[in-house]
Amino acid sequence: MAAAWAAVIWTLGGDAFASPETSRIFGPLIDWLFPELTHGDRFRLLSLLRKAAHPFEYAVFAVLLLRAFSLSWRRSLQLATVFSLGAVFALALAD
Repeated sequence: MAAAWAAVIWTLGGDAFASPETSRIFGPLIDWLFPELTHGDRFRLLSLLRKAAHPFEYAVFAVLLLRAFSLSWRRSLQLATVFSLGAVFALALAD
């Protein structure tokens, strides 16, 4: 499951999910939910959504890895944590 989530993160980091592309999806949704927003506020909200996605993606990845490693190494939660964080940082650097 962690490998599949890593693939999702890698895909979301590509050009298909760049700011102009996601604005086409989230822009109309924001306009519908908050029709009174100014253009500047709308842009800030879109930016906030895009930036908030990163911690969420990597947090889910870390939890999946920690679960997988802790099930593999039942005696060492510290070792599982270190390997999980290392893998998360490696993916973040590669992304």
